[in-house]
Order: sequence, then C-alpha cells, then structure tokens
Amino acid sequence: MLRRVAETSSISQAKCDAGVSYKAVWHVITTLTELAEVPLVERAVGGIGGGTVLTENGERLLEMADALDAARREVYERWSAPGRRARQGSA
Repeated sequence: MLRRVAETSSISQAKCDAGVSYKAVWHVITTLTELAEVPLVERAVGGIGGGTVLTENGERLLEMADALDAARREVYERWSAPGRRARQGSA
C-alpha cells in the first residue's frame, strides 16, 4: 500500500487500485508508521498540489523492503537448487 501511495502520490488512487476503502489505506499507513516510529508520509490537503508523498523514512523503508525481498529470493533459489538437500536436525 505504501508503495502504491509513493507511485501515485494519492491515497484515493491507492485505495481504488487496491479495491479497499480510504480508511483501510490510512489504517495500513498508520500501522506502518507506528511500527517504524517515524513519519512515513506527508500529506497536502485537497485542491491543486494536494496529495501524499513519502518522507525520506518512507522511501528508505521501501528500499529496505526491496533489499529484503531480493535476499529472500536469493536464499530460496540457493536452497531450492536441484540436488540440494536440507540438513536434518538443524535450526
């Protein structure tokens, strides 16, 4: 949801794209902000120039999410390679 807001600069567009309510989008953003303990979006209300943009912290969060996803994919591919056997009894 945060990524969609970043791409569109619009809570309204993000809600339409996701097929959820405006309130649901704000709930996601509020929850992420509380977990991050820093502001993730800045809001300009209505009219020309209105919209929502990510803060530097919001942008950084998306960059970290991308890095974690890439690392997850790499580990999955490595461990899913043919001939690779998982160790038993480790964890």
